[in-house]
Amino acid sequence: ESIKQLLNGRGGVVNIEGMAGIGKSRLMAEVMEKEIIKNVAFFEGRALSEGRNLSFHPIIQIIKSWSGIKEDDNPAVSYQQLSANIIRIYPEQASEIIPFVATMMGFPLEGEAKQRVKGIEGEALERLILKNTRDLLARAASIRPIVIMVEDAHWADLSSISFMESLFKLAKNHRLLFINVFRPNYKETGERLKLFLKENLSEHYKEITVQPLK
Repeated sequence: ESIKQLLNGRGGVVNIEGMAGIGKSRLMAEVMEKEIIKNVAFFEGRALSEGRNLSFHPIIQIIKSWSGIKEDDNPAVSYQQLSANIIRIYPEQASEIIPFVATMMGFPLEGEAKQRVKGIEGEALERLILKNTRDLLARAASIRPIVIMVEDAHWADLSSISFMESLFKLAKNHRLLFINVFRPNYKETGERLKLFLKENLSEHYKEITVQPLK
C-alpha cells in the first residue's frame, strides 16, 4: 500500500517491529518479490550489533547501495564511483555534495574536494554532511521513486538515529519511502524513532507489528 502511494508521489515511513526471528525479514522478502517493486529504486542499509561505535554506518551503506559500491571496492575506486554517480544526477551541485558525502563515507579526498572541507570539523562538518546527503537523496527521488530499508535499526548509533530523523522529513515532499526494521524495547533507538515519527510525520507514518504465529 505504501509503495503504491509512493508511485503516486506520496512519500512515507513504515516501521516494522517484532522480536528476533519472528519473520520481519521474511515479510520484507515477500514485498521484494512483488511486481510493483520493479517501479522503484531500492536501497538497503543495516545497523550492526557492534554499530554503536560506527558513526553513520547504515547511512553509508545506503549511499554505497545507491552508488553500486561493493564492500571489497578499494576507497579510491569507491570515491570515483560515488563522484561519477553524483555528477550524473546532480552536476550543478556535485562540487558541493561530493566532498561532504565522501567525507562521511571515509573516502580519501582529492584536489578541490579536499580544499572544500579543509578546516571544517565537529558540528559544522556534521551539518554540511547532513545537508548534502539530504540534497542528494531528494534529487535522486525526483528522478525515480526510492525505497530505503534499514535492517536492525535498533542497533544504530545515536549519530545515525538523529541523521535518519532528519532524512525522514524528506518523505513529506519527496518520493521517498523509508522502511525501518527493528526489535521492540530499545529506548534510545527504536522507541525514540517511533516517538519522533508520531510527533513529526504522523500523516506519513505507519507501524506494522509482526506477531508470533499461534
